Amino acid sequence: MLDLEGQDAAVSASLQRLSKELRPLEMVRIDANITISSDETKQQAKVAVEGPVDAKILSHLILVCHMNGICIIEASILMGEIEIVVEWKDGPNSLRLIERALESIPA
Repeated sequence: MLDLEGQDAAVSASLQRLSKELRPLEMVRIDANITISSDETKQQAKVAVEGPVDAKILSHLILVCHMNGICIIEASILMGEIEIVVEWKDGPNSLRLIERALESIPA
């Protein structure tokens, strides 16, 4: 463990120098068709994302859901479509999170 107590100025200067050296994070917006449906028993909701999607986007969506307390039951990608299955009660929130997440995907 580093002992940095009392080194506030040095740490601040190092972080400022590092931020100048790092290139800015580029973000892209994914235009996709997003739908939500539920099973017959209303136990699960499925959010489907159709468009220019790949495994990187799927992993981003899984991370966003996880960080916001959405438990994913199943997630898959096949032929330009991502499907994310969640508990029925989490369906509306997962839909909103996924819509928002697709507006800023790390490039």
